[in-house]
Amino acid sequence: FKQLILEIHPADIANFIATSSSERQEVIVSTLGEDFVPEILPSLDQSLQRTLIEMLGTTRTAQLLEALDPSDIIYVIEHLPTETQEEILALFKPENAKSVQDSLSYPDDSVGRLMIKQFVTVMAQWTVGQTLNYLEHNKKLPEEFNDIFVLDYQHRPLGKIKLSQLLRTPRKQTLVDIMDSDLKKIGADVDKNELSYLFTQYELSVVAVVNI
Repeated sequence: FKQLILEIHPADIANFIATSSSERQEVIVSTLGEDFVPEILPSLDQSLQRTLIEMLGTTRTAQLLEALDPSDIIYVIEHLPTETQEEILALFKPENAKSVQDSLSYPDDSVGRLMIKQFVTVMAQWTVGQTLNYLEHNKKLPEEFNDIFVLDYQHRPLGKIKLSQLLRTPRKQTLVDIMDSDLKKIGADVDKNELSYLFTQYELSVVAVVNI
């Protein structure tokens, strides 16, 4: 039974849980045990998320949530009681807990709740060679990234450049001369529906969230 469950997609496991009786739900959670897939939680509606979190317990829930993308963590945790949020975040790594708390400080349905806080920034006056050296030796880069934000002397976003373009450009070229300066900037309190409109209307892949 356990192996059969683990062979299907987390969203399908979530659907199976959602259509099961409360007794069967407890059996599924108990059967999966340490193999409970983190991605199941954000695939459930929020009422059922709370039910499963009670079954899993605070410690196991914290472990599962830390394995998720930041936006999925927020989706699961934002509607939990404040006391439960605090208990879970107390078990997070300090830097992860602070990131979640910062996101929760923004209004519901705002861009601030959704924005990715792990991104790569470089200075406009750097050359391609300097930038590649920086990327090679920086131990705190995100595991995956494509767009790199280019900043001015005051650390304000000027534009962006794709990693693929950087790798194809001569090392002596300056970033300010090759970056894409058509970078959309929005405030963190903008409604997420407006953000969705911008992405669709202008076929965007990334925007810069700034303090306005």
